[in-house]
Amino acid sequence: MVATARPELLERRPGWGSAGVSVRLEPLGDANTTQLLAALLAHHGLPATVEPGLLARVGGNPLFAEEYVRMLRDHGGLAAVHRAAPPTGVHAIVAARLDALPPDEKAVLRDAAVLGQVGWVGALGELGGGPARRLQACLARLEAKEFVQRAERSRVAGEVEYSFRHGLVRDVAYGQVLRAERADKHRRAAGWLERLPPDRAEDRAELLAYHYRAALGFARAAGAEPPGLAELARAALREAGDRADGLGGYETATRFFADALELCPDGDPDRGRLLLRLGRARCRGEMRGHDDLAAASEALLLAGEPVAAAEAEMLLGELAFLQGRGGERAARLDRALALVADAPLSASKAAVLRGAMMHLLVASRHAEARAVGRQVVAMAEALGLRDLGADALGAIGTARVEAGDAGGMADLEAAIATFQELGTPGGIVWHLNLAWAAAALGDLPRCFAAFAAAAAMAERFGSLRHRRSIELQRVAERYWAGRWDEAVAIVD
Repeated sequence: MVATARPELLERRPGWGSAGVSVRLEPLGDANTTQLLAALLAHHGLPATVEPGLLARVGGNPLFAEEYVRMLRDHGGLAAVHRAAPPTGVHAIVAARLDALPPDEKAVLRDAAVLGQVGWVGALGELGGGPARRLQACLARLEAKEFVQRAERSRVAGEVEYSFRHGLVRDVAYGQVLRAERADKHRRAAGWLERLPPDRAEDRAELLAYHYRAALGFARAAGAEPPGLAELARAALREAGDRADGLGGYETATRFFADALELCPDGDPDRGRLLLRLGRARCRGEMRGHDDLAAASEALLLAGEPVAAAEAEMLLGELAFLQGRGGERAARLDRALALVADAPLSASKAAVLRGAMMHLLVASRHAEARAVGRQVVAMAEALGLRDLGADALGAIGTARVEAGDAGGMADLEAAIATFQELGTPGGIVWHLNLAWAAAALGDLPRCFAAFAAAAAMAERFGSLRHRRSIELQRVAERYWAGRWDEAVAIVD
């Protein structure tokens, strides 16, 4: 019986910090498989006759076909392979191809697998040693054998970048790295990244978090955790979370902060601030985080950090509002304002005043909202926080329109433009306020366009919180357009 390959789950493997996309592909039919095999055999200089046994072994799997023909090429043709039992799966074929490599190429490929789907010559030198010229020559041979490919543009300035041609090759190569060696190699990879200037490498924070977390996991599994490694991993995870949070990737930030918190024991001075970061990301991304924020407030007060505790209280008030508890919101906000009353200027104090500004805006206290908004604008300018300044400008514009001043539309447009420049999701709420303001002024086409822009931005950033809010608010659009059945269905 000839073994056949089962259809594989082919994955697009993104950079660190994003979600993978998996697509299940149905197997090719015999005619298409024969055509593919003939083309692959001819491409590699092998006889293009597709034997029935080869067709059955491939089983309609294009990746199996590609790797199997490469193995035939590496071994000198079908006859040479058939001297031994042929591999029966894609993983087995890739492993057989790796086993046939010379020792130096095999070692470089395994070190490249430690780096991830993408790696750099300088990092390979850190892991395995050897001059850059020798490593580049080895990588060129691996590229000719179609294991890796050189990138036209490197994400690390001044470094030659290579990537694996397929994530499966990387997985198999990584599986051949001895577990006892992985902790040390990941730690050395992290050390190389840390020595790079922050502006020289894209995704540096996420890569550092990956390598330190992996190094710690393998060190603990081996019962040989070096002193200070957990603290390095925690700091890297916190930095990666901060970067994701700043870009509006709240779900990704939540994962990083939650992992960092696991490495932060009770009583650690950093625990309260990590809880605040985690609760803030969950509040913004999922309308959750009450327990994290309540614990953060308590821990920060005990640590003598009332301003940070005030930000936790402000976010707890925001959650209360989102969940329909307006009275609790007012009480939380009053407590937050009391905690920052005599504090010097800081980002946390500005965030608390932003919360007060939004509360006044929702309560239709126009004059007070505009007054606090002007304070926040001044704070944002002093602290260099453009997103905070844009929020204040949006609030001022909304309050102006609600008070009968159509000039507030320009403020709303300016706030949205700032968030577009920043590339963050903060503009969603001001698109919604622009839609409300346009409707209040009788401009329904502009209202509908603002709703559509808000929905597109929420989809782009994957914001469940805003997608749900926008769907409900667009009931008005359906009502005004006479699409009443749709409106009723959504409300129901």
